[in-house]
Amino acid sequence: MFAWQAQASAHPLIWAALVSLLAIGVKAAINAVAHDDVGFLPYVVAVGLAAWLGSLRGGLGATMFCLAGDVFLFIPPIGQPVITDSLEVVQAGLFVVTGVLMSALSAALHAARRESERSRRRAESLQQLAVALGRVEGIRDTANAVLELSESILGASAAAVTLHSAGLNVLELAADVGFRAPLRDAYASIPVDSDLPEAEALRTNRAVLLSSQSVIRQRFARDVADAMGDVRSVACLPLGLREQPIGVLTLAFEERNRFSIEEVEFLSAIADTSAQALARAALSTERQSTERRLALVAEASDLLGASFDYQAALPRLARLLAEGLADRAVIEWPEPDGTYRADARRQGESSAGPKLVGQRDRIEPPRRATLVDAPDSAESGRADVLARLGGHSAVLAPIPIEARRDAEGVLVLSSTEAHAFGAADVAFAADLGRRIGVAIQTGSLLREATQFTATVDASLDAVLLIDPESLRIRYANEGALAQLGYTRAELIDMPALAIKPKFDEASYRELLAPLLAGRRAARTYPTTHRRKDGVEVPVEVFMQCVTLPDGERRIIVSARDISERIEIQSRLYRLATAERARGAELRAIIESMREAVLVCNDAGDVILRNQALIELLGEPIAHFNELGPLLGDFEGELPPLGRASGPSEIRTEQPLRWLEASGYRAEPTGEGDASGSTVLLLRDVTEQRQAQLAQEAFMGILSHELRTPVTTIFGITKILRRRRGSETSEAEELLGDVEAESERLYRLVEDLLVLSRSQAGRISLEPEPVLLQHVARTIVDSERRATPEVTFVERVARDLPPISGDRTYVEQIVRNLVGNAVKYGPESGGTVIVEAEAAGAEVLIRVLDEGQGIGDTEDTGELFELFYRSPSTARSKPGAGIGLYVCRILTEAMGGRIWASRRPEGGSEFGFALPVFEERQREEPVSAAIVG
Repeated sequence: MFAWQAQASAHPLIWAALVSLLAIGVKAAINAVAHDDVGFLPYVVAVGLAAWLGSLRGGLGATMFCLAGDVFLFIPPIGQPVITDSLEVVQAGLFVVTGVLMSALSAALHAARRESERSRRRAESLQQLAVALGRVEGIRDTANAVLELSESILGASAAAVTLHSAGLNVLELAADVGFRAPLRDAYASIPVDSDLPEAEALRTNRAVLLSSQSVIRQRFARDVADAMGDVRSVACLPLGLREQPIGVLTLAFEERNRFSIEEVEFLSAIADTSAQALARAALSTERQSTERRLALVAEASDLLGASFDYQAALPRLARLLAEGLADRAVIEWPEPDGTYRADARRQGESSAGPKLVGQRDRIEPPRRATLVDAPDSAESGRADVLARLGGHSAVLAPIPIEARRDAEGVLVLSSTEAHAFGAADVAFAADLGRRIGVAIQTGSLLREATQFTATVDASLDAVLLIDPESLRIRYANEGALAQLGYTRAELIDMPALAIKPKFDEASYRELLAPLLAGRRAARTYPTTHRRKDGVEVPVEVFMQCVTLPDGERRIIVSARDISERIEIQSRLYRLATAERARGAELRAIIESMREAVLVCNDAGDVILRNQALIELLGEPIAHFNELGPLLGDFEGELPPLGRASGPSEIRTEQPLRWLEASGYRAEPTGEGDASGSTVLLLRDVTEQRQAQLAQEAFMGILSHELRTPVTTIFGITKILRRRRGSETSEAEELLGDVEAESERLYRLVEDLLVLSRSQAGRISLEPEPVLLQHVARTIVDSERRATPEVTFVERVARDLPPISGDRTYVEQIVRNLVGNAVKYGPESGGTVIVEAEAAGAEVLIRVLDEGQGIGDTEDTGELFELFYRSPSTARSKPGAGIGLYVCRILTEAMGGRIWASRRPEGGSEFGFALPVFEERQREEPVSAAIVG
């Protein structure tokens, strides 16, 4: 019905003519039947139908068509377009008025329905936009989602989101769809005080609507307007949050749009929803940036405070900043011999250590932390920094060093993206620059003090000259007298250990050994000195071995009172001591492992290896890629770097051995590690593998070599028993014993043969139909003859469907289960019940006995493990623990299952199930299954 209405709305007059013809025909038929004129009643129905289908035009058309038809066909004079009867004129006039009213009413209903449908679609669109924006995070992702949904909902041919940068007072392009290169360049950065519509929309917080191409060409530059192509209308909608605009949403349409009040309200609703989503994304991004900066400050503080060697710490700090905040980080600082630089890039080569730079290449430190965003920025004097660093935005911060008032350093963070930094990054760089300055100052002072005390005999610190042979003090300066409280006469020739409570003679000589051997030029360590009054003073000791002009060697000891620093340093010392202890324990554990251990970073560099790895390979390695060549030709695959894997087996040729390799992933800890690491364990399993091969070979030889003689003995015994006649009862009994034992040995050999094949992975079978009732009857009859003292009850349905399996293996399973029931049954014989029934797609067979049963604490699953013997029967009955394991292997090989359970009335139940054979298995060839 609605499809007809849509067609009638497209061609209302055609449908009006059709309905009018139908009404005229209906009136003619009624008149013929009634022999009277029924008037305009059929036409009223026709006009109503035409108005419902074709709105105003359809109703008016039907009115005119019906009136004309009635005048020509039914009102005298017939065939002439005139009405002479006044009553007919009145009726015709009333009909026309009725038709007009019905048409107008239908048009109003159509308009109301269209407006309701349009409102519904807009509400659904707003809901769809809100739901979609709630699923994305990040400003760029949110802006892209706004554009994609705006384009699909509003039918825009191009769209863009520009966000307000308060620091630069410009609108920056966050995302665009359908913009050509000139448009994208024009929208990359729009000054807020410009005449562009986007700037006006942001300033006034009102939508700017351009409804024609002429208006568009007036508001945009010529090249930008030409780049818009077929765009005929543009809407610039402010994205505001609490009356505060944060950006502009620009929509371009290829159709001319006069932007009705309803459309403007709808566009404003979309803009408000988008603004809220962008504000949430901005807050989330700012929170993440703040957390990242705080984490970097903490890591930088730990890095700078962990050691006084700032020249080694600053390159690591540059790498930390390049990986966590910027694309490139440069730290420059002055030294007496020139300016040094630590340079790190997120992608590309970074300097391994500080490098000396020339006067022309150094970066001039700014007076304060500065943001450089483009070559044409207000800080035009810094545009050369971007060109030299290959970036589009940067933050420069001075590194103040109070001890060097005539020189400062500089910290530079650069990015390849424009406007990548903000005011928070400037404050972060300023704070970090001050921290770097303090670290440089502290390290420089310590280095200068060490050099000074090593060369000058007199100092405010305690300076002692000690004989390394006798360990007695030969000289003490005024600082030593003041620090220790002794007179010079008391200190001279005093044993040095008298003022060092933490050392005995052996440990102190061990401390001096590297200096005396020339392996170390100097040594610095914290300790305590005991004053004359017994008070222990914390000191930082600098030691150096010097040779006097007379050839004698002396140890210069410079001890500085560090009481004011000890509280800060003690915490750091305790932490470092604990970490070293844990590291030493871990290394000792790894070194004591028999398995070869190799730890590599993501680049393949070896971080740690133990002695077992060196013994395995014959030499140490420095990179993961060296592992394969040292192993030689091998089969298998080494664990890859970067993820957990294994264990996998590797077989080497020269020498012949088997290795088990496993890989474990260690993720970055976030405490300075740039990447994770991979731990590789290599275990030599050659002995186990050779033992396994030898066992398989032994089992194969044993089963095959025993099978032939046992089969012969068993067959001959059965022949002799069938020919009995003159034998004595004693001979008959002996033959029976030989037959029983040879049959038991035959079954054991058959089980060993299956065991050997399963361990070698060579159990092959082709499914065939097997009638389980025949197999069960044959075995029960055989066991009944062999053990007449046991009562056998057979409950096997005669109409069982054939099962899918190998008849030989099925017989072996049933024989083993029945034999076990007899073997572990009562001494007096008892009863063994064999049941078989169909259950859906399976056939079940159960063997029930009256024996001792399965223990309450036993796991029934363990009964089918290789060499398992139940504790309740292992001592009373002989056995090898192979039969049930073989039953499980054969059952699973044929696609079945096996179980064991305790019977409530006593005894045990052992059973198995095999699938029913299907006819399609006859028609389709089935490849032999290899089961291991």
